[in-house]
Amino acid sequence: MKLLDGLIETDVVLSENHRLSGMILGNVTVNENVHFEIYGMVVGDVIVHPNSKLSVMGTINGKVHLQENSECQVFGIINGNVKVTQAKLSNNGIINGEVCPEDNPEISPGRKVLIGIYRTNNW
Repeated sequence: MKLLDGLIETDVVLSENHRLSGMILGNVTVNENVHFEIYGMVVGDVIVHPNSKLSVMGTINGKVHLQENSECQVFGIINGNVKVTQAKLSNNGIINGEVCPEDNPEISPGRKVLIGIYRTNNW
């Protein structure tokens, strides 16, 4: 797994497994079959393509979109909405936003869903 550290001030596209211990000021795209571990901070949106994994031990200040067959484990903080499209979301951290499972007809998009420790600004 490659290490990303220091300050990165641009959008990032990942085609290999990476661990972030620094800060990214920009959007991140996690391509298929890639694992991205965040111990630092992302200030921007994160798109996780199919069959990829996102592990959040740090902080994301932006939206997260989990595409088909992707996985996200949250032990840190996401300050933004999480859009889930036939993906797995495990939350043992804090999501300050809405979880929008668009593949579940019983849950309308935009509805707040409690998964693990989940907070909104209304609490």
